Amino acid sequence: MPSIVADYRASVGVDLEHDLVDRAAGRRLRMPVTVLQQDWGAALGFDAAARWRAWAPDLHHATVSWGHFMAEEAPGGVAAALRDLLTRRPRHGPRPASRLTLQQEPTSSDGVIASVVFGS
Repeated sequence: MPSIVADYRASVGVDLEHDLVDRAAGRRLRMPVTVLQQDWGAALGFDAAARWRAWAPDLHHATVSWGHFMAEEAPGGVAAALRDLLTRRPRHGPRPASRLTLQQEPTSSDGVIASVVFGS
């Protein structure tokens, strides 16, 4: 529990300071980024796509109806988004070298678990 609290505290402290320094230096994420946003956040007016697009020009944003524990509630949907992210080519420049492979493992009838494997 202390580590969870420390993570939340850092988001309004040292993490924010680092973000401001990066923003002032013009740093942006060069790799493809996927954001899955809960529909209730969008209904409340939170625009995750706008927030992330400022940092990640190669952004795929999807609004989903899954709850807070997305990977538990919709493992197939999360695995599909992860699979898409790991196989997506960057919009600008060559695809970065990667030693990741994605394997699909059968699970119960309610979805698929994706495994990320390091190596060749």
